[in-house]
Amino acid sequence: MKKYIIKIQETLYKEVAIEGENKKEALNKIKQLYKNENIVLYPEQCDIETSFEIMNEENIL
Repeated sequence: MKKYIIKIQETLYKEVAIEGENKKEALNKIKQLYKNENIVLYPEQCDIETSFEIMNEENIL
């Protein structure tokens, strides 16, 4: 018999439209809105991605 350590990871994500002169400006605006908590990721308002990864395998005696 073996013992496995499995990492379960959930990621919240939301796509937000914003105007800017270029990509950098748009990204900076979004970062500032997020930092100031004008954008908050609530699970019921976001998409969720879930992944599973085997981290370690051990033999059990």
